[in-house]
Amino acid sequence: MIDVLIQGRLRGGVTIKPSKQGKDYAIFRLGVTDKNGDSILCGCITFEPAAVEAVQRLGDGDSVAVSGEATIRTWQDKSGQERHGLDVMAYQVMSAYHAGRKRASRPQDEQQFSIWTQGGAGGGCGPSVRHRIMNSIMADQLGKWQ
Repeated sequence: MIDVLIQGRLRGGVTIKPSKQGKDYAIFRLGVTDKNGDSILCGCITFEPAAVEAVQRLGDGDSVAVSGEATIRTWQDKSGQERHGLDVMAYQVMSAYHAGRKRASRPQDEQQFSIWTQGGAGGGCGPSVRHRIMNSIMADQLGKWQ
């Protein structure tokens, strides 16, 4: 297993199923772009209740960060070309929605949160700034988690 922190976009819907013990788990896919611009598909599963709740609020195309353990998989597509991907056991899931909600719950950050989310002409910040903010929050959360 490889410890990973992956950020990408949700591809397709999230499937919620009950386990044999009666607890829900979630199955979802992330589309991730590597440094060369190639797309990698990550198949994810989580049994963590907070992560299941977090991911089921998201829709296709939403930006999300996942931490957990990964294994590399290889397969051949219909044309016979070798493809690669990751299977991820996610322990923590965070999106801009969750980061914003968490920051907004702290009074000193309410003004910054409203500026961050307003966007549009004359206000807010662009996606690349949100991306860096989300990375910072995930790194902070992982430090507390470990």
